[in-house]
This record gives sequence, structure tokens and C-alpha cells, in this order.
Amino acid sequence: MKKRNAFTLIELLAVIVILAVIALIAVPRIIEILNKARISAAEDSTMGIVEAAESYVASFMLQNHGVIPSGDILFNCSSEGCKLFTYLDEYNIENLEELKFKGTKPTKGIITISNNGQNIFATNLEINGFTCNYINSQVGCTIEDEIKYFQTPEVVYFNPETGKKCDASEYNSENSDTGHKTGCMKWYLYSENEKLGTVDMLLDHNTTATVAWNSTNDIYKMKEVVVQLANDTKTWFNKLHSRLITTDELLKIMYKNIDIDIDIDNKFYFLLDSSLNKCYESHTCSIGENKYAWLCDYTQDCERHGCNIEQSGSWGYWTSSIGFYDNQIWVVHSWGSMITEPSSKPTTYGIRPVITISKSLINN
Repeated sequence: MKKRNAFTLIELLAVIVILAVIALIAVPRIIEILNKARISAAEDSTMGIVEAAESYVASFMLQNHGVIPSGDILFNCSSEGCKLFTYLDEYNIENLEELKFKGTKPTKGIITISNNGQNIFATNLEINGFTCNYINSQVGCTIEDEIKYFQTPEVVYFNPETGKKCDASEYNSENSDTGHKTGCMKWYLYSENEKLGTVDMLLDHNTTATVAWNSTNDIYKMKEVVVQLANDTKTWFNKLHSRLITTDELLKIMYKNIDIDIDIDNKFYFLLDSSLNKCYESHTCSIGENKYAWLCDYTQDCERHGCNIEQSGSWGYWTSSIGFYDNQIWVVHSWGSMITEPSSKPTTYGIRPVITISKSLINN
């Protein structure tokens, strides 16, 4: 009998099919394991930054005779590290201008120390392609698609003092007056982090009509605006993370995947609704015509630019984002736009808080 030296074509095809089946089963599992490892590494980096913030509190109090500001201390994170974003020159901040941590540096994000150093929050840290948050002692990193932004937000009636949802019958128009800070108020739920089980909600009016962002013209540190925000929210439930909205969030609400650092570089304004140039240029829009009217309701002269209801006292509100011109900060303007304005401007723009809360608080 002649000796057989090779595989037949059918045998080779069978081997190929078997290998393909193994690959179909194994490759997704390997990718899943690698993604989990990357997420775990990003979460470890986030916790390293949070622990650095905890150490910062101890160091700050040691250098300042046990005293720490009652208002928020913010750090703006970038590839250069997390640097102090709050004006604290009345304190001894030698060697306290940034957080000291090891590991991957986030490219964006804010770290907040609040409630006399007792609460620490990490908001929208971008680490190795993940968006990471640390809210109410819980860390979570997600890919961008897992954080939902809503162009048409859900209206929620919520009392920030009790930390509980309230009934619409408890709300009246006076609760949306500029300067109103207490009781049952109207909020817009504009984003949801499914992994952490948290939502972000924007108040429908300014708690303070007008205040300077930083009267010293130092755009790299918040001053009056962060002090006023702390004062406006001092009676609120202490587990609510209150802050200013960012331009990144605004753009994700409106345009999804636009990157402010690339797409609006060197611009001083950006329309909330790009299809309504007439609202910005000739003031000819009808009430309610702007689909993003909820972002600028209760601001002066906003009805001519498509909002639903206007109120004198403020032309808009500050974001926490620095513009591209000297001493310029991004604001949401009543004309249906985001524009940059001098940080020292004290009588034009105010504070409209965002709160980050557990979704369970509004589902009950």
C-alpha cells in the first residue's frame, strides 16, 4: 500500500473551519478581557487622583492651622496634571498648586473638594479613551457611548434641600425667578451615566443673576463665581455635587461628537442651534423656535432668539470652561449662543447650577 504523506483538501478545509470557529469564540472574549483590563487601569488611575485629593486636604489643613475653605476647591486636569483651579491666595498654598499623584494623567476633567474637605468628586476625567467619574464614593469609567446626552431633556421637579423628587403641584412660577435657591424647582435632566447610575440636571434659572468669574482677570483660577456657587447651594443636601456646566457637555448635547478644542478653536461664539442663524444675527426667531431654548430660558431678551420665557436681570450664565482669547470664559448667552466674555465682567452673567445625583433619587 502506498504511504500517505499529506492532508487531503477536505481535511485542510476541516482544520480551517475548526480554527475559524475557535477564533470566533476566543477573539471577542480576548477583546473583552483586554477592555476590562483597560477600564480597570483607568479606574485605578482615577482612584489615585482621588487619593491625592484626600492627601491634599490633610496637607492644606496642616499648612493653614487646621482651616480649609468651606466652598469648593477645584482642580483643572490636563496632560500636564491636575492644577489648582480656584483662587486661594488668601491661604498658604505653597507647594499646593496641583495634585501630586502617580499614574496616567487625564487629558481633561475636574476634581472638586467640597464640604470643608469631606467630599471629593471627579467629573468627566478623560483617561486612555475612557470618561471616568468618582461620585458619592463610587468610581466608574465608561466609553463615551455609554454616557447618554439628551437634546430634548426630561423635566424633573426636585428639591435640592431635601435631596428628593417633588411633585409638579409643589412648583410655581416663582420657583424659577432669578435668585431663587430653595424649595421645589424645575430641572432639565440632560445626561445619564448608566454605569454609575447617576444623572446630570441643569436648573431652569440662575440662582445668582450676575457675578464676576474672577475679577483679577486670572482666567486660570475661578474666584467670585465659585464662592457664590457655594453660597447659593449651602443649604442643599450635602451629597449633591453642584457645579457649573462645561462647553464639552453643551456640545455633546447639541452636536454629539464635536470636540471644542478642534472644531471651534479660535472662535468667540457658537450657536446653540446652528440652523437658526437668524436668531443670533437679526433677532427674528419666534418664542419656542429654538430647540435648545431650555438652555437659555429666564435670561434677558431671550424670547427674540427662540427661548420660551424671558426674565430681566441676566444675559446668561458662566460655564467652567476657558476660552481661546486672553481673559475670556465661555458663557451661555440669551441670544441662543455660547460666546466668550472677559472673566472680570461682574454685571452681565450669573450662576446656573448643575447637580449630579443618583438616578434612584428621582425614580422613587
